[in-house]
Amino acid sequence: MKANKFYKRIFDQYFRKHICLVSLLITLVMLNVVFSSINPFLFGTLIDNLNRKDFNKTILFIMVYVILAFITSILEIVRGNLSMVLSYNISSDMKKALFNQYLRFETSTRDKYNTSELLNRLQNDSDLIVSFYLNVITNVLTIIINIIVPLIFIITISLQNTVISLLNIPLVFVLNILFKCRIEENEGKRRKYGDDLISFLFLHLDNFVHIKIFNMEEKTTLNYKKVLADGYDIEKDNRKTVNCMTILRSLISMIISFLTFYLFSKLIIDNKMTIGNMVSYSAYVSRLYEAVSKIMELNINTINVGISLGRIGQMMNESIEKVNNDMSIKDANNFIHKIKTDHLSFSYDNSDFILKDISFNISKSGLYAIVGENGCGKTTLLKILFGLYHVDNGMFFINGLDINLLPIEYIRKEIIYTTKETFIIDDTIKNNLKLANENATDKDIEQACRCSGLKSDFDLFDKKIDTILGTGGMQLSSGQKQKMNFARALLRKGSVYIFDEITSDLDGVAEKNIVEKIRELSVNNIVIFITHRTYPLIYSDNIFVLNDGRILHSGNHIELLKKSEYYKELFSLLRSNEQDG
Repeated sequence: MKANKFYKRIFDQYFRKHICLVSLLITLVMLNVVFSSINPFLFGTLIDNLNRKDFNKTILFIMVYVILAFITSILEIVRGNLSMVLSYNISSDMKKALFNQYLRFETSTRDKYNTSELLNRLQNDSDLIVSFYLNVITNVLTIIINIIVPLIFIITISLQNTVISLLNIPLVFVLNILFKCRIEENEGKRRKYGDDLISFLFLHLDNFVHIKIFNMEEKTTLNYKKVLADGYDIEKDNRKTVNCMTILRSLISMIISFLTFYLFSKLIIDNKMTIGNMVSYSAYVSRLYEAVSKIMELNINTINVGISLGRIGQMMNESIEKVNNDMSIKDANNFIHKIKTDHLSFSYDNSDFILKDISFNISKSGLYAIVGENGCGKTTLLKILFGLYHVDNGMFFINGLDINLLPIEYIRKEIIYTTKETFIIDDTIKNNLKLANENATDKDIEQACRCSGLKSDFDLFDKKIDTILGTGGMQLSSGQKQKMNFARALLRKGSVYIFDEITSDLDGVAEKNIVEKIRELSVNNIVIFITHRTYPLIYSDNIFVLNDGRILHSGNHIELLKKSEYYKELFSLLRSNEQDG
């Protein structure tokens, strides 16, 4: 019942609005099948007229046969074109809806899927579902007509042979039922293998340089060979199942055909039937068997599409970021001037806590640093502040209000989050910068580039700010990418700025320039940043020292050097690393 509701939901959501085109497609299919169903009768009658040497009737039936064949061909072309248009439009609608659903996933939901799995669901599964629905819509009529019309003709020609020919149908149905579980199991393995294969390729195609750094060319090739071998084993198992079904079907068909032709031979020799009748009968039986085969095919495809529907259904039913309608942006107070956590703890997937009993209070503008060893929970804390993860243990307040109750669009508007990684599209420098603010003027962009130190870099390009960066920003160094991240932050207007190691790849001069601009921002805004560099720490108004998910100490640089041995050792280690670098 649940599956039937989901099938109906797919039809209502994506097919119903194209009902006129679907109806036209059904009409074309029906006309095509009706016209093509007459052809075997005409061909058989044509042969009988030839045997009787009736030239005039022979010519007449040839003309009718050719005209119907031509009409059938035209109808098939129109049907094919219409089917292509429908398939593309409906598939595009489904993909857009799924992609929109994906973009609104909660971050914890996104963490459950790998990229290749999502790609397969968005592209392959949606295409398979649409193709299946169109096949059902068009094939059901075809099957019905190709069962009823042939049955009428073959019963009329020979009832005895009809009984024998129809024995094939229940035998094939039983065969199909026997192999159904095996087919379903094989299809599940194939889908899983498809996800794993794309994951492998994504990983190694994106890490070309790292493979060379670690001399992994031969090892990677061997691993790829093993992945392909796994795929071959799965296809081999599937082929065994298909071969068994094919052999048994052929055996049944061969026995039935032998008995049918044996009876026909006797009837023709006894002058109780003509050769034309036998030709017509054979053609109509073939159509009948073809209709039965389509039923079997639809049954097999139901298994395949059932897996796809399950995968798509899982995505459609995932939790998405909730837009809080109870509290407007105005109610939330536009400018953030206070951030507080109270005994906050957090874990991914209910595993070990990453953050443990975190409590701090930021009540005025200033420069706030978060430091600690790798893996202590710094970035996780920033992601919670940006609303990427829910707070389930403890409290997180913005302007005295629970962050879980605030509209997500308010948080994303007022808090400017700059990550370590730089998102770059294959477009101009200007359009990449305008991702932060599509309303930014040329003057705004030039000012942001000057402040971030990008202006002198981009002026070296022939087309300057109109230079195409290429996929992943291949023309930019890692330091230039970090400068672009900072320039984007400047193009947005918020009340809280979060920076996650945005100076890690900069030289000393560039770093000092960025830090000075961050200090200017902190005069009227709350600025929170993660760093493993010593220079920004010296100028921070307050530093939160994290260790194993807990805040050990807080204070400014001078205070922490006096009261925190852990911070003193950490600062010395950071400075030593900078000197070694």
